[in-house]
Amino acid sequence: MNQTNSELKLPSADVVTVDNLWQLVQDIAATSERFTQEQLQTKTKLPKNTTIRVLAYLKYLNFIDENRKDEVQGDKKIKVQYFTLNKGHELVGKIQYELKASRKDSALELWNELIRKHELAQVISKDFLGSSSSKTKIDLENFLKNRKELEGHNPGYYQNGVGFIIRMLTQAGVISSKGDDISLLNSENATGKEEIFNNPDTENAINNPNPKLTNTYKVSITGPGLNTSMDIQEEFDIDIVEKYLEKIRGKLSKSGAPEPHENTEPTH
Repeated sequence: MNQTNSELKLPSADVVTVDNLWQLVQDIAATSERFTQEQLQTKTKLPKNTTIRVLAYLKYLNFIDENRKDEVQGDKKIKVQYFTLNKGHELVGKIQYELKASRKDSALELWNELIRKHELAQVISKDFLGSSSSKTKIDLENFLKNRKELEGHNPGYYQNGVGFIIRMLTQAGVISSKGDDISLLNSENATGKEEIFNNPDTENAINNPNPKLTNTYKVSITGPGLNTSMDIQEEFDIDIVEKYLEKIRGKLSKSGAPEPHENTEPTH
């Protein structure tokens, strides 16, 4: 199998999460097309250090560009860092338009499409999973550790990277994760014809290697091209599941196919 020539970049800190990336994308829609980090900070609730790191990763995802301009402030000449939307990417403008039009769900679908087309998804789907039916989280950790551009970090860096990649690519409909197993979704999902709803933060098996769960329920949903599970701890999580099923139900009503199997059981 031919390997891609793309470079992987993992988040520099655990504050760069899937939710924070999407939050800042929405906050950017509320500012101008050219902005500084300080200007964006007035629109977001994210802490300053988080905003800086998330902006850096949005640049890697080809959502924004960065440039520096010499400006005079008082009696000093300084370089001011500006960010702009990446107008060279066809999806960036569409995402911003949908957000400004208050169509958040549509914008999220376009954002997931942007992720599916990014080199991160290509490396994981082609170089890591390839023709394998499934691999494990340990396999992914070792894959990341052995990448030349990622070498030399401590275990926590790679483990955080594993959780981040699984969460992001599951949301985007590229992979499916169940327990320790990771598998590539079918080509229909990978090209974006299937809508995969945002998994909740409570997917502790991914985001928290040592979860301390009390009064927790696990919901598993399986069906054509879909095999996922999530932990239910709050009413908000139930809303996520309901929206997930509503989207699936809409597709099934058109095809006349049987509904996916949902299994809910308490965990301790």
